[in-house]
Amino acid sequence: LFHFTVIMASFIKAIFDKYVISQSELHKSPDKPKADDDKPYPIVIGAGFGRTGTTSLKMGLNELGYKCYHMSEVFVDENKLHRKIWHFLYEEKMKLQAEKKITSFDKWDEIKLDYGTYGKYFETLLDDKHYTASVDWPSCILYLEIMEYYQQKGADFKVLLSVRDSSAKWWKSYSETIAQAPRIFGHWLWRIFPGMTYHYKLSKIIFDLPFGEGTILEKDHVISKYEEWIESVKKFVDTDKLIIYNVKSGWNP
Repeated sequence: LFHFTVIMASFIKAIFDKYVISQSELHKSPDKPKADDDKPYPIVIGAGFGRTGTTSLKMGLNELGYKCYHMSEVFVDENKLHRKIWHFLYEEKMKLQAEKKITSFDKWDEIKLDYGTYGKYFETLLDDKHYTASVDWPSCILYLEIMEYYQQKGADFKVLLSVRDSSAKWWKSYSETIAQAPRIFGHWLWRIFPGMTYHYKLSKIIFDLPFGEGTILEKDHVISKYEEWIESVKKFVDTDKLIIYNVKSGWNP
């Protein structure tokens, strides 16, 4: 039994390593953004939840010349520090959430992390490797902080709110894929591979912050939070800065 367990653990790790490497190769980005008539593109700040076409968005933005940050970047070995930073930022935001008893995204601005204290972390996450766009979790939940970060730098930016055709379609995609991650990591995987501890911690807290602890697969609740999130982004982002986008729309928008 011991030998069988070791063999299976090695097999699973090999598959995982291959998957991470293949994903990082698939989404490899150019180092510098292209310019149109010598005018650089604005920074893109993704505010859409995962499973709203964010992988396609990442690839499309990279094709346009951006270097796009996506959840897949977090799990590349060279970005190990990022997992710890995102987890820390989420923890800090959850503390504010508990202190101020904020449960609605309608008041999300009341728990925005202070730029003076936390701005340096976004510099490490986004600027050290010259990212010019971000989509998907974990960055989408902190889009207000990222907006302020770029405002403080005087950078031009747009907020990209990616959506699905319907809440039901988003739920189906979410519940059958990424919503299963904390269960998989939590039950056994990170215990076999201790180096994956932060994979588990991050995969759990990413959903605890927006939806509430232990509610990740409560269909009606999660769908209502998804819909509430969309409306809150529309509220907090000026119309001239906001792009609402469904990847099915193609290149034209």
